Amino acid sequence: MRRLGAAALCLCAAALAAGCDSPFPPGSLVERLRALGVRAEPPEAGLDGAVQLSALIADPQGAGRPLSFEWAVCLSALSYQAADIDCPGPEGYALPADGEGARLSVPDLLAYLSAHPPEGFEDWTGAGTSLEYFPLLVGLRAGAGGEVVRAIKRVRLRLATEAPLNTNPRLVGLWLNEAELTAPARVAAGAKVVLQARVDPLSREQYRRQGESEERVEDVVFAWFATGGEFEDDYTVLSGDGANGLDRNRWTAPDGPGEVRLWVVARDGRFGEDWLERTIEVGP
Repeated sequence: MRRLGAAALCLCAAALAAGCDSPFPPGSLVERLRALGVRAEPPEAGLDGAVQLSALIADPQGAGRPLSFEWAVCLSALSYQAADIDCPGPEGYALPADGEGARLSVPDLLAYLSAHPPEGFEDWTGAGTSLEYFPLLVGLRAGAGGEVVRAIKRVRLRLATEAPLNTNPRLVGLWLNEAELTAPARVAAGAKVVLQARVDPLSREQYRRQGESEERVEDVVFAWFATGGEFEDDYTVLSGDGANGLDRNRWTAPDGPGEVRLWVVARDGRFGEDWLERTIEVGP
């Protein structure tokens, strides 16, 4: 396994990524209904803003079956682990559905919290607050036919700073062996190929961390998923100008023929997210 940057290692640990010698299937292998990503557009908003939410749900065995979606702002304490939060649930603020996604109106949420303050709730939106931002937790439940998957998304609520709002990174394509992968590519069974997800450089923003004076360019961490084959790394990272090559991944095709669906999810470390999906035809 190649050495990744600190951002990628932290993300791998947070996702409980399996070690190289794990007896379990790699986290990148998608065999059943799974939530691979949740995107907020924009990833952070002001007190008068709104956020559109969407999800990347893989259902390789579902044959295109319709899925149900429930969304809610989680009103649990932030000290809870994501897996322990029952959200959507009785203590959540349900969000109106918008197709498979949902819309979060910050003014509507604040009005609800003012009228129905949760236990231990403190008004962190007042003029005297010292917080620059507050991370909201949004929960998703998606399912069909008795199968259910859950996901938690953090959305940054901007409070007391006039710095530009973060935007999502934007994936512009996926390259296979230095050629852009658009139509389904044909790869020989057992072949090893190099994959590279490319990000619009204008979507990699400069920002200043709280308490720091120097600006830095966002790193982008890529999470890789497929219905077959094997990745060399579950995560890769684009850092700096990408000259170190750590944004590239290697994938070994399955030994037998068939169609493989592949997803890559890009995250900027500041709640920004984007993804794309491609298909590879594995031949003899």
